[in-house]
Amino acid sequence: MTTTLHMALRPKDTPVQFRIDADSLQLFKDRCDYHGVTVSQALREAIRFMNVHHEKEMLARSQAKKKAG
Repeated sequence: MTTTLHMALRPKDTPVQFRIDADSLQLFKDRCDYHGVTVSQALREAIRFMNVHHEKEMLARSQAKKKAG
């Protein structure tokens, strides 16, 4: 069985979908409990990480296009 979680950083943002099977979801919840964070907090951090990575990637592409000219 697969669960789809929807999470957005801010209310007006488009939610990101995470698809996860039941065993992995339970493991994820257990790890969150172990580290003292909620599932929502962990997902928000994951989205922030993906956004930062995406911005860095887009900046690198833009700089490469400018150099290629």
